[in-house]
Order: sequence, then structure tokens, then C-alpha cells
Amino acid sequence: MFEILQDIEMLRFTQLILEILGEIFVCIIIFCSIIKHIDIRTHLFQLNISAMLYLLMDILALLFRGDGSIFGYFMVRISNGLYLAFNYVLLLLMTDFLRVSIPMKNVTKIDNALLLIAQSMNILNLILLCFSQFTGFLYTFDLYNCYQRADYIVISFLLAGITFLMNAIVLFRKRIYLKKLLFWTFVNYFSFPFFSMVISFFIYGIGFTNAAVALSMIISFLLYEIEEAKKHLEYEKEINRLNNEIMLSQIQSHFLYNTLSTVQALCDTDPQAAKKIIEKFGMYLRQNMDFLNQEEKIAFEKELEHTKIYAEIEMVRFENIGVEYDTPDTEFSIPPLTIQPLVENSIKHGIRIREQGLVRIITRKQKQYDEIIVWDNGKGFDTTLAVSEDRTHIGIRNVRERIEKMYGGTMTVESHIGKGTTVTIRIPNSES
Repeated sequence: MFEILQDIEMLRFTQLILEILGEIFVCIIIFCSIIKHIDIRTHLFQLNISAMLYLLMDILALLFRGDGSIFGYFMVRISNGLYLAFNYVLLLLMTDFLRVSIPMKNVTKIDNALLLIAQSMNILNLILLCFSQFTGFLYTFDLYNCYQRADYIVISFLLAGITFLMNAIVLFRKRIYLKKLLFWTFVNYFSFPFFSMVISFFIYGIGFTNAAVALSMIISFLLYEIEEAKKHLEYEKEINRLNNEIMLSQIQSHFLYNTLSTVQALCDTDPQAAKKIIEKFGMYLRQNMDFLNQEEKIAFEKELEHTKIYAEIEMVRFENIGVEYDTPDTEFSIPPLTIQPLVENSIKHGIRIREQGLVRIITRKQKQYDEIIVWDNGKGFDTTLAVSEDRTHIGIRNVRERIEKMYGGTMTVESHIGKGTTVTIRIPNSES
């Protein structure tokens, strides 16, 4: 008999340790939710707070169990009562979470009735719990100040079981209207506590439900984080797409006007040259529109071809500029509209003032990355001031953001006033 009692006490000690660990994990989840500015009104946050209080009350009940002092007498009764109360509150919140998660237009009268039954069972359990404080209807305490189930505790289990059943029916009926991760979150919410409740009913003395609630909260938080990570990736992808569209919209009106003016002048002096510019200008515009559909990456050679078309148009407009190419390494991909905006920036803000303005595009294959260098002998600029400007060097900032976010690459800018600018892009290759 003594050995059996020792085993029981060891099991309860193990349960206490597990519940403390569960409490710590739930508190970490709540802390993470706060620092991530999750609205405290959300059901997920409310569930975690309730789970924290639920586990805390059972920890206190275990710690003061058998304490014969006056303080222990009241602590055992208060903690056990609140423990059961938060158990029913958790079920209320889970049911309400399911209700608000289903699109309103897809909720039928049958669904509302089932959810109403589930909520009613929880409210009835709370009423019975209050009644039991004065009558011992659900549980009592023995002479050693230890919690003991009463005969009618089966009613509480039955009402909780009906709650789980109603929620499960609604969840199954409306599964197609819920996102996949949200559906599995509810499966997790209802399955672990339900099966642990059934086990606890037949194996009295070990709180399987408490460990199940802690596990359920942890899994739910992980599922939430997975969903948030997916949303973040989709958001980043949308930002990259919008950046591409913004860059395409930066075909300034004066560039179009000046190009057409150049064509108009050449029609009288050199019709063949005018025809050639019109052809190249058409290709330039068409490729810009094609790049709208390129959300992630294109071959470097395609971007280089687009850049050459732009540069040739500009070299006709400005006879004092030139563009040279030293690109032995072309077997890699880059975001669309990466090189052309840098060359445009060099021509527009740098080399046009020179008697012999020059831009060089250089590529080199290094061991861990592909390197692209855009060099010019323009007027240069103060790189510290350029960061805060709104428009002058927006192309450089735009390219840097996409290189860093889409490829994990780097882009550095070195510029010396009166001497020129060098932009170096490094994109990790498949060997790194």
C-alpha cells in the first residue's frame, strides 16, 4: 500500500512539473503575442490568457493540496473552483472563436442552433459549479483538505462532451469555408482536450486535460505563426510586384517627349536613323510592359538586352555619352529592371554634363556570388544625402531593396563628387 501511495505521489509530482512547464510555454506565447502587437481582443489571445489562468489555478490546487492551515483551506477551494471555471470559459471562447471564423453568409440556422446548444452547456456547467460551492453537488473536500469528485460530476463531463460534439459537427459541416490552417487549429483545439477529458473521467487523479490544453495552445500558436509567415511572404511578394510596377511607371514624360522630339528632328536630317530609333523605342516600351508579368527573376542576358536598347536611344539623343560592356559572366538571374535603372541614373544624373561621358557595365563570376558593376565618370553625388532624397536616386534604392529581399544579395554604392559613381551588386550563386 505504501508503495502504491508513493507511486501516486510521484505521478502527481510529475503532473505538477508538466503543468509548470506548460504554464511557462503559454506565458511565453502571451509575451510573444504582446510584443508582436496582437490585438488583446482577438480570440487567440483570449484563449491563451484563459489557458494561463486555467493552468495556474490547477498548479495552486496541487501545491496546497492537503495543506491543513487556514490559508491552505481557502486556497484549495478557491483554486479548484477557478480551475473548473476557466475550463468552461475556455470551451466558451473556443465555441465563439469557431462561430466568428465561419463567414456570416455561410452560417445556417442549424449551425446557429448547434453552437447555441454548445454555449448553453457551458453556461449550465458554470451554474452547476456555482451551485456546487454550497452543496458539494460536483465535488467536495475531505478531512485532509483534498479535492474529491462527487457522484454528480458525471453531469459536468456529459455537458462538456455535448459541447465538444456540437462544435465538431459544425466544424465538419463548415470545413470548406475555413482556411486549411484555421481548420486544423480548431481540430487541435477540440481533439486534444476532448480525448484527455475522456481519459481523465476513467483514470481519476491525473490531470490529462491540463497537459492537453497546454499542448493545444502551443500547437495553435505554431499554426498561427506559420499562417503569419505565409502572409508575410505573400506581402513581400506583393511589395516586389508593386516596386516593379512603380519602376515601370518611372518612364518619365520628359524622356518620352525628348525621344519623340529627337525622332522628329531626325526625320528631316536622317530618316534611317529616325526609323531605327522608333524601332528600338518600340522594343524598349514593349519589354517594359512584358516585365510587368515578371514577378521574380529573369536571365541577366535579357535584362542586358533591354539595357542596351535604352542606352542606344540615349546615345542618339546625347552624342557625348557612351556605354561599354564587359560581361563575360551572364549565366545567372536577376530581378527585372535592375541594370537599366542604374544606367538611366548614371546618364540622367551623371555623365550628360561630361564632354565624353561613359558608363561601363561589368560582370564577374566569383566563387560565392555573381558580381555586377555599373561604373560611370559622371559628376558623382553625396551618398549620405541621396538616402533621404525623394526622387533623385529612387532607382538605386528600389534596386537595392529587391536585390536584398529577393536574393539575399548586396548592393553597395561608392560615389565621389566630380569623379563618378560605382555601383556593385553581388548575388549569391548556387555554389555558395
